[in-house]
Amino acid sequence: QLLRKTPANLSLAKSVCLVEATSSNAAALGRAAAHGNLRNIELLTVSDTRAMAGGEDALEPLGQALAIGALPRLQHLNLSGNLLSGGFCKTLEAACETGALSSLIGLNLSRTTRAAAALAQALAGGARLACMKQLYLADAGIDDAQVENLCTRGVGGLGGLQELYLCNNVAITDNSLYVLSAVLDRGALPELQRLYVPKALGEAREARSAICAAAAERSVR
Repeated sequence: QLLRKTPANLSLAKSVCLVEATSSNAAALGRAAAHGNLRNIELLTVSDTRAMAGGEDALEPLGQALAIGALPRLQHLNLSGNLLSGGFCKTLEAACETGALSSLIGLNLSRTTRAAAALAQALAGGARLACMKQLYLADAGIDDAQVENLCTRGVGGLGGLQELYLCNNVAITDNSLYVLSAVLDRGALPELQRLYVPKALGEAREARSAICAAAAERSVR
């Protein structure tokens, strides 16, 4: 129904939510955004399209819209549960690098493929997401190298981050606990209040002690 509205009506919308949308509707939304019809959007959810036929390519028009800055007021972006294509991830990385996503406060890439790695690569390359407060990367296929990109090489681009969710990433090991401990110890991520890591971590007593001590010192939960 939303996509049948006129462009004039779409331009007034501040939030859009598509959950388990067909791939054609997800693509249509992206094209509408690329044509400048969603410039006032502040909250956008397009989630769980991964099971749909053609779902992997369905969000590429949205990725292109993000990269060209067609959603300048976007503050909250939820792409959870999507099988995202390599093309989308390239445009997401470009959007981060050019500052097109500089107004983002919350980004949810949980249960996606490849997108978290693209984000980590962009931040490691110097991209800045200074307004970002909540970053959800649960079950996002990331590993120790990507945690290091996010929290060491890319930490300067996340200066305002308050909540970081890394749960259910089975490729993350105790090595990431040491990395995160060092980040906290040196005072990086100064606004961080909540940090969620996979429950299976911390089997090595030293790694668990290090992250617990660093978090306690900073009052991070």
